Amino acid sequence: LDRLGMGQWLVRYRAVVGERGWRAVMRTRVLGLSLAELAAEENTTVNVVGQRRWRALRQMDELPLAG
Repeated sequence: LDRLGMGQWLVRYRAVVGERGWRAVMRTRVLGLSLAELAAEENTTVNVVGQRRWRALRQMDELPLAG
């Protein structure tokens, strides 16, 4: 994917999964933050953050990579 295509792809994913799900995926999978660190930042539990990330990833799996 070129830079423009990648940017559009990321924006589309963010729109589908919502801000919290997006943040959970990006911060833990891309930036390497642990679930515990993110949970502490968001003043919630590891289970809640893990569920958000899991749901967001499932929703992202349903989107086509290009289009």
